[in-house]
Amino acid sequence: MSKRKQPNLSQFGFTKQTKRSDDSAPATTSLPVLPPPPPLKVAASDSTSTEDSETLAPETTAATCSGPGDHATPFNWTTKQWSEWRIRNTWLYSKNQKLGCTVCMETKSLLLAERATGVHLSEEWMNGEVSSESQNNLRKKIYKHRDSLAHKRAVEISEMKEKDVLPNKVLEVNANLMQETATSFRSAYMVAKEKMAYRKLPAVMSLQKLNGANVGNVHKSDHACAEIIRHIASEMRAKLVSKVKELGS
Repeated sequence: MSKRKQPNLSQFGFTKQTKRSDDSAPATTSLPVLPPPPPLKVAASDSTSTEDSETLAPETTAATCSGPGDHATPFNWTTKQWSEWRIRNTWLYSKNQKLGCTVCMETKSLLLAERATGVHLSEEWMNGEVSSESQNNLRKKIYKHRDSLAHKRAVEISEMKEKDVLPNKVLEVNANLMQETATSFRSAYMVAKEKMAYRKLPAVMSLQKLNGANVGNVHKSDHACAEIIRHIASEMRAKLVSKVKELGS
């Protein structure tokens, strides 16, 4: 009987292990060692994709800022671009994705009075109607308005108004106090002339308030009425004495 031919295992990826001299066990075959799989490609992070989408895609989300308008991002601009431009140009505002100038809007009436001096006024900037489909054209319009004589004059007027705010407030408060005092003095004088009791002054002051007079919160009691009448009598007496002296001389 002929011997059976042994198959060639190398063609199937197996290696033949030879028998060692110190080993009585028969030779065996071993499985091949496969190479490690190639590394998987990791997808880009969400932050990167978000940044790319923010750069490429325009947004119409309202930016967080103060001032007039609805603060909607201008047409074809990103929120980041709009925020940076507002930081550099604090007078900018947006309304319905169109730009305007807060300084020119607030000083519009004063600027119109100076129209005859050669200052060219832009109704679009004062009314918030500046827009363009091209970012470059819109930037040029911003630069042009920023450097215009009308805008510079509006900035000067706004600064002068801010400096005069405190003195104007003081004058306004003083004027209100004078009106309140005058109402109290006239009412107390009427009480004395009509020979009414001093306790009638609060009722008279309430009537004055109903008639629209500025009465304030002081000089309403019967004690205040007595003090006011005493002061008026003193002033009238001094004027009378002065007049008599003038006639006597």
